[in-house]
Amino acid sequence: MLQADGNLPVIDADLCVHALAAAASCSRCAQACPHDALALTDASLTFDEDACTGCGHCRPACPEAAITLAPRLAEPVVDRDAGEAHLACAVAVPEAGSGVVPCLHAVGERELTELANSGVTRLRTARGDCSTCRDTASTSIEAHVIAL
Repeated sequence: MLQADGNLPVIDADLCVHALAAAASCSRCAQACPHDALALTDASLTFDEDACTGCGHCRPACPEAAITLAPRLAEPVVDRDAGEAHLACAVAVPEAGSGVVPCLHAVGERELTELANSGVTRLRTARGDCSTCRDTASTSIEAHVIAL
């Protein structure tokens, strides 16, 4: 079920609490995944590559920043003079390119903070109908913005 762009989550075992503590109970990445590609068992965190669509919702959910995407989440198009960043979801803009991400809701607080720290004060987005998307998120990009 992996998307054509090939984004797969990569979990850094040196950062993931499940590799560091046998009794770890964090399940944020598994809860964020709309496809149950990540699951917490008594022994470890498991990943089902066949169920993964590459939407990236697991990445901002991880409190330890242990998850990255390979290749990585696309960079927004930034207009520094206007203080704006532009992002579009892959449903709204089906051709890969600058500023197109698998899902807008996979853009988390870390990326938004980096944009704000670089002078971006406005985020412009384009998206498809999230209510019909197979990658519907439990946490929206709006919630990430509000959290900042």
